Amino acid sequence: MIREGFIALATLIATLVATRFALGYLRRGQILDRPNERSSHTLPTPRGLGIGVVPIVICGWVATASLEGWRRDILIVCTGAVVLGLVAWIDDVRGLPAGPRLLVQLAVVAAGLWSLDSPAWLPQPFAAILAMLLWVGLINQVNFTDGIDGHLGVMGVSVGSVIFAASLVVASLRSIGPLALIIAGACLGFLPLNWHKAKAFMGDVGSVPLGYLTGWLLLRTLAVEQWAVAGGALLFYFLDTAVTYGGRIARRERFWQPHKLYLYQRAAAGGLAHSRIVTCVALCNVCLGVVVVLASVTHQWLALLGFVPALATYGYLSRFASPTPKAIR
Repeated sequence: MIREGFIALATLIATLVATRFALGYLRRGQILDRPNERSSHTLPTPRGLGIGVVPIVICGWVATASLEGWRRDILIVCTGAVVLGLVAWIDDVRGLPAGPRLLVQLAVVAAGLWSLDSPAWLPQPFAAILAMLLWVGLINQVNFTDGIDGHLGVMGVSVGSVIFAASLVVASLRSIGPLALIIAGACLGFLPLNWHKAKAFMGDVGSVPLGYLTGWLLLRTLAVEQWAVAGGALLFYFLDTAVTYGGRIARRERFWQPHKLYLYQRAAAGGLAHSRIVTCVALCNVCLGVVVVLASVTHQWLALLGFVPALATYGYLSRFASPTPKAIR
């Protein structure tokens, strides 16, 4: 616990310092997220603060892994995060078509799957295909959460903290507990500059690699059959995604196109303050964390109780959400 606490504190302090230097660089370079029809903010805001977050996370992961001898899986996944970060930085600064970005994500995810053991209860090649789809989907889900103030930071702190807490009571998760805590510490260090009203956004250079690293952690929990941890840590976000895309498919929309229909986006469009939305989600995540840890030490099916706070939070935010627009055909 002492070593993990030191790692988390060092990550937090390093991120607090690095993000402030990064903010100055973004302002001088006029690297801005300019509002458009899919934005939840109204003023041009610096984006790309991930250049002060992701390098610290990667260094922390490599340093932590080196304490137990060089681990091939950590080196592979960190290399993948660097590749994604470089491509995403080009997209933040100059813009890239969606096709090449998706191809890079698929290639990096395929490489990362080599470092993972498949769950015994999923046959190959079904396990690999399902894992790839989930991993790429999570990368983009994390990227989308950077759309309103504080949301991505709270997600990273929540998921990292839940996995770390579970690792304290589940022996098979102990090797990834410190890695999860590093993500939590880095996202906490990012939050002061991203809380409402945000001074800067993470940008793809931060959200895409963090989504990739988080996906690896969740798939590692599935590999040791801790599905309650993998599903419960992100239950609210999975629920929002399922309802959003289920609705788009039911309305015969082009669901693969960019949109502004996630519940948190519609609640912001309906006038609810970003800080209030994110605080509600954070409280939900605290409840989910308690349920996940209890399920880890008792019975995994107990994790289904997590639907109570998730549905309650969804229902509450839905009261403020703007109406869903007509389908785009």
